Amino acid sequence: MIEEAKAMDEGKKDELKEKTAGYNYEEPIDFRPNRIDDRLNRLDQKIDGLRTDLTAEIKELRTDMTAEIKELRADMTAENKELRADMTAEIKGLRADMTVEIKEVRTSTERTRTDLTAEIKGLRADMTAENKELRADMTAEIKDIQKGLSKNLMWTVGTVIAGMAAMIGFIKLL
Repeated sequence: MIEEAKAMDEGKKDELKEKTAGYNYEEPIDFRPNRIDDRLNRLDQKIDGLRTDLTAEIKELRTDMTAEIKELRADMTAENKELRADMTAEIKGLRADMTVEIKEVRTSTERTRTDLTAEIKGLRADMTAENKELRADMTAEIKDIQKGLSKNLMWTVGTVIAGMAAMIGFIKLL
């Protein structure tokens, strides 16, 4: 677009050179009123012609630029829609992947829970059995101790009674 404008500018420069080349600047200017008016009229006509040419050229450039901008906008809109569609598809894929992964984690968590529950039940059963064994052992030990204490206590009581009888007998002797 810029290159076209430069080429047009060069073309206009060439036209101006041709138009100005037709006038011989070495000739003396005739300053008679009619001649000056004619010259001014011709200059006004040239200026008006250049204005109309420039106006037409500007209008063409505006229409070209407007059309190009519209094309670029349409292209950008289409590209934006494609990108949005791609991103939407990618997001949907990621959501599906995450859903599957979450389901897998949930099932593995449930498996872990069931495994832990079974292990806890097994440990509880083992602890209950061990507790029963310990109670039975402790009860047997307590009974053995009580038997031993009873024997010792009876022997001690017998010894004390014998000692007291001996003392009473000694006191009677005195």
